[in-house]
Amino acid sequence: MKDRQPYPLGLLLALCVAESTVTFETSMIFAALPKLIRTFGDPFIAGQLVAIHPLIAASTAPVVGRLGDLFGRRPMIIILLVLALVGSLISAISENFTLVLLGRAMQGFSVTVLSLGIGLLRESLDSNRLPMSIGFMTTAQGIGGASGLIFGGMIVDHFNWHWLFAASAALVAAALLLCWVWLPRRKIIRTAIRIDWIEALLPMPAIGAVMYAIGLAKS
Repeated sequence: MKDRQPYPLGLLLALCVAESTVTFETSMIFAALPKLIRTFGDPFIAGQLVAIHPLIAASTAPVVGRLGDLFGRRPMIIILLVLALVGSLISAISENFTLVLLGRAMQGFSVTVLSLGIGLLRESLDSNRLPMSIGFMTTAQGIGGASGLIFGGMIVDHFNWHWLFAASAALVAAALLLCWVWLPRRKIIRTAIRIDWIEALLPMPAIGAVMYAIGLAKS
């Protein structure tokens, strides 16, 4: 009987940390909203820091997913985490609302890490190990979301709201390091690929407009 290959724990750990970090970023902003409203003086303006994150995520996810199929999921995960790290640092050191919003928007790119991670697990694991591994990832997603609310609230209760983005930057840096070390490098077969960028990018404004309209809707 052929021995089974050892389970790639590093791969799963890196993806779980990355996913929990992404959902931490998603939910942490809710804990800071009261302070952000006082800082910027307008609930609507502060609310844009909430709305911009899913707006960017929804409008870029189709393109990012396709690029992962073409050029490899590991490189795309690394790129998305780098964007999130830069965005977190921009928001952490900025007082200007436009720059804080820009940083928050850059964090939104990282939401697609979940779908890319699941695709990477499908490439790397056999069918018997796959369901449990995806379950761990989705559990990490829930843990990150809850942590963003709990620890985010603790941070803004005792420190300036900028420290929330600093904590996010530290988590993203850790996730980036783990993904760089443990995500498998796969040789991509280079073929002549023609990407229709107009068709790829055209849906993004429409998706963004729909998400923006939802954000403006009053309950």
